Amino acid sequence: GGGFYAAGGEIVLDNCSAICTGATSWFVPLSISSSGKMTVNSGSYTIEPVDAANGQYLAYVMNSGGELVINGGTFNGTVASGNALKACGLICADTGAKVTLNGGTYNSNGAILDMRNNLGNASKNPSALLAGGDYSNDPRVSGLYSSNLITVADGKTVAQGANGRWTVE
Repeated sequence: GGGFYAAGGEIVLDNCSAICTGATSWFVPLSISSSGKMTVNSGSYTIEPVDAANGQYLAYVMNSGGELVINGGTFNGTVASGNALKACGLICADTGAKVTLNGGTYNSNGAILDMRNNLGNASKNPSALLAGGDYSNDPRVSGLYSSNLITVADGKTVAQGANGRWTVE
């Protein structure tokens, strides 16, 4: 659970804010489960630190399924300095999850996405579609799990700019 939780229903976030610092265990500011859907249009969302070993992500679409659509907003997370899982992602898409990133600004010293399948059911792999956004890291690379589950929308490209940031346009 956490700040905003779509459990089988639908939540639309416009100009909201969620800040989580020093959390332990499974506190997640944006949670989706049980075929719930969350659409984020704008706002600012932060978690410090991100620590996959203790279940912390900024957004987590759980292994019971669900959908996260991000159209805009700013998303910040710093992976804990002592965390051996420094590759872990800012957003986790678990078994059966669907994530679409249409826009937004993503800032993390770790990966942006973590594609995983906790239940091990290959017929229910998660998916992530990159259709826009500005990223601190290459958004096509999954934190700890399968990068092949992340795709770029037709007609879009992923490029790194002179400032070191990545864009999907």
